[in-house]
Amino acid sequence: MNILYIIGIIFMHKEYFLNIISIEKKIFSNLVKKIKISVIEGYLSIHPGHIPLLTLIKPGVIYITKKKNNEYFYISGGILEIKKNQVNILADIVIKGTDLNENIILSNKSKIEKKIKNNIFNKNYLINIKELYKILAQLKTVQLTKKNNT
Repeated sequence: MNILYIIGIIFMHKEYFLNIISIEKKIFSNLVKKIKISVIEGYLSIHPGHIPLLTLIKPGVIYITKKKNNEYFYISGGILEIKKNQVNILADIVIKGTDLNENIILSNKSKIEKKIKNNIFNKNYLINIKELYKILAQLKTVQLTKKNNT
């Protein structure tokens, strides 16, 4: 076997192509080293060479590790498809961490917490809890983005 062929195989599997597509547009399309994402089975860490998989995504943070930096996105839910050298994320809503406004998120968090506290027996209680979960995921995305940029 040719040594260049072996080296090519080793380097070929250090990265894979990630596509993140929302209902509105393509959000991200680039090579990545790994991602971490919340799916219905729990958290999934996807490295190069991962086995093929199709699963549902829960609201949360997408952690993206690239060669030189990390990026973070909030996702409201969607479908994850893992192929040989490519991962596709089809999402309802995806927002890049740098595009989220922490003050608005904190205001929304305060409002929903008041609704939950004052209406425990309300028929919308579980809907409000679900909304709080999404808001907390957005807040975590903003905080990770700020921490990464300092």
